[in-house]
Amino acid sequence: MSEVSAVQIPVYNRSDPTLWFIMCESTFKLAVPKPIIESVTKFNYVVSHLPPEVASLVRDILMNPDVTDPYTHLKTELINRSGESSQQEIRQLLSGEELGTRKPSELLRNMKRRAETLKVPETFMLELFLQRLPTSVQTILAAVTDLTLDKAAEISDRILEVTPVPMEIHAVNKNNSNSMEEKLLCEIEKLNARIDKLEFSRSRSPFRRNRRKRKRRRIDATCSLPQTSRRLFIRDRISNISFLVDTGSDVSLIPANTYQKRNSSQQTLFAANSSTINVYGQKTLSLNFNLRRDFLWTFLIADVSIPILGADFLHYFELVPDLRNKCLRDTKTKLQSVGHLKYADLHSVQISISKDTIYHKLLKEFPSITKLPNPNQPVKHTTVHHIVTKGPPVVSKPRRLAPDRLKIAKSEFRNMMHLGHLRPSKSNYASPLHMVPKKGTLDWRPVGDYRALNSQTIKDKCPIPCIADFTAELHGSKLFSRIDLIKAYHQIPINSEDIHKTAICTPFGLFESTRMQFGLCNASATFQRFIDEVTRGLPGVYSFVDDILIASKNHEDHYQHLKTLFTRLDEYGLCMNVSKCIFGALTIDFLGFNLSENGIQPLPDKVKCILDFPKPDTLTQLRRFLGMFNFYRCFIPKAAHILAPIVLFLEGHTNKKKSRSSVRKSFEQLKWNENAEQAFLAAKNAIAEATLLRHPIPGAQLSLWVDASDVAIGGTLSQLSQGKW
Repeated sequence: MSEVSAVQIPVYNRSDPTLWFIMCESTFKLAVPKPIIESVTKFNYVVSHLPPEVASLVRDILMNPDVTDPYTHLKTELINRSGESSQQEIRQLLSGEELGTRKPSELLRNMKRRAETLKVPETFMLELFLQRLPTSVQTILAAVTDLTLDKAAEISDRILEVTPVPMEIHAVNKNNSNSMEEKLLCEIEKLNARIDKLEFSRSRSPFRRNRRKRKRRRIDATCSLPQTSRRLFIRDRISNISFLVDTGSDVSLIPANTYQKRNSSQQTLFAANSSTINVYGQKTLSLNFNLRRDFLWTFLIADVSIPILGADFLHYFELVPDLRNKCLRDTKTKLQSVGHLKYADLHSVQISISKDTIYHKLLKEFPSITKLPNPNQPVKHTTVHHIVTKGPPVVSKPRRLAPDRLKIAKSEFRNMMHLGHLRPSKSNYASPLHMVPKKGTLDWRPVGDYRALNSQTIKDKCPIPCIADFTAELHGSKLFSRIDLIKAYHQIPINSEDIHKTAICTPFGLFESTRMQFGLCNASATFQRFIDEVTRGLPGVYSFVDDILIASKNHEDHYQHLKTLFTRLDEYGLCMNVSKCIFGALTIDFLGFNLSENGIQPLPDKVKCILDFPKPDTLTQLRRFLGMFNFYRCFIPKAAHILAPIVLFLEGHTNKKKSRSSVRKSFEQLKWNENAEQAFLAAKNAIAEATLLRHPIPGAQLSLWVDASDVAIGGTLSQLSQGKW
């Protein structure tokens, strides 16, 4: 399975599992670099895409799969268990199928599918089909001679296409005289009768004869109330997907698939009932609502059941929903797109703050920094990314792509060009296009392979801060907040004179980027310089790339520090991920360390990873362990002395990146002795008892203690506090 890629299994079809398996088998044949033919591989793909409630139907087969042919066995049993019986098919054929908002031809195809195994005569099928059609259509078809099923469906489609308003079929039970509508009308008449009696008795009172007669108030039924909630849906002509038009939702959303839900949430939204909705990313779609223009919009991929057109989409394209006429009106073109009303058990989605602390109330005053950044918004700062190179331009031939990846690349490039982040190029530079699989999905992301360009780029030496730069100023701080920025890289444009150097050659043309991209060697330095400019002069604010720490001595100072920072973020057009931010905490995790009023110490979960690390068998594993241990080396007294027997394994071995001979040695088995094993256990015990490091006290007396031996050298920097070192 590791050799097979680019296999995207369709969503499970509950109504027709047989058709779903046919689609899966076609997908297996299109797999690259070779088709999937092994039964076990097919079985694993199918199982991973079954909904939980469907998987429970074949739980016994999933727990004990067939040894010889697990895929065929699962396919047969799932179709038998999830499909409808012949009695159910007959009931659905006779009474369960309704036209609704479908085309008559679509209804006929569904009826034929149910009648495949029942051997229903065509004349009987024709009669059943005609009963499902509106009365006006039946009247027209009655005059047609030699009417067949296919001919009836074709004529019905044409009739309904020219109908001004789409017709809806509602099943009405004539025997049910106690419907909700009749009850409401009856109650209204009773109330009117009581009002008449009250007015008559009031007019006969001798104390009210000389007063002006009041106008009689009457309760009228202006319209019949629907028995269920009706929402407006508009169908996209490109994807044939119906979108819910919801003016109460702040943002536009599309449902996340199973693979996208495995990723960590980028943002948290809230429904009208205060439940949380996770956001897993963004996707740009081109929609066509038959309004003589396409609607290209970036949707949030969220944990919702149906796609939503929110207030942001409607306001940007100047669209107005009309529920009475069941349509969406375009105020620009003066056209309207006919939709349909149906029940939708979904609450409006809002971008709000769930908690009610003073800091979250302050955050509500800056709504623009709590939303995902709009790719169409203009840049609000002057920072640009420079690419200073030496030597001749780097040139590469375009790499060939598989058909499915080529389609994805074209779609992504088209969307980025619409946003203004990409444009056609005539550059003498050409870096190849590289397709990177998205984490947790079978989808792909097109990026530029800038390794050749990076080798000729003069490196930007802007320093990236370390944790010691922050902790040196945290003495006396008691309250901490952490801000996590989101999608900030793409807010930095590339210098106009260097845009041509970002050119990417593809099988469908040469393109260059106008915004800073991942993969450019100086991108992190540029962003650190930018975030330093954003936070410059702000008290108690410390930034590390897209993570910002705020430390204060009391609640009043902390409130002012946050308010100043929020104002600065709003000025620069930056947005924050509220779900990952922490406000006003006494202790906080930052850059792999736990910060508090008392000092700094390692994170317990990181320490647990070191304690659970198995004894290394190769040099590669040993280097991995030493890298994890040395990250917290400053907390371990006599760390060099403890690790001395283990470090001896590295003698005579250079960096594995410098020579190929050392790569082979890196995978040789290590020969452990008693001293090395004791040192390995001692290192784990030392990290488990790591020392808490205090924050430096400004102005306190310093004392430096140093020592050395044959195998180690070390020192301790102490301060005099309350008469003690």
